[in-house]
Amino acid sequence: MKVERTDFISVPVTDMERSTRFYGETLGLEQIGHRGWPEFQLGENISLYLIDPTNIGRSFTGPHTASIALRVADVAATRAELEANGVVFDGDIYD
Repeated sequence: MKVERTDFISVPVTDMERSTRFYGETLGLEQIGHRGWPEFQLGENISLYLIDPTNIGRSFTGPHTASIALRVADVAATRAELEANGVVFDGDIYD
């Protein structure tokens, strides 16, 4: 098997509207699809989509513990921008 690339990352959520606003408005990610699961572009080769597990017959067993690392040009400036938008961080910057 030869993997060409990672296609998407799914993030289980309990509040689809709030989560869609966070990824789209707060983080400023481009929303590229919906069809029941909002999908956001992450860079050139991967997307992130939100899923409510109860919509596919599963239960939510959160919190979601998989890390998602987003690369930005200036980590400190991006953190300051996110904090200005109401994002609260629980620790120091790891650049």
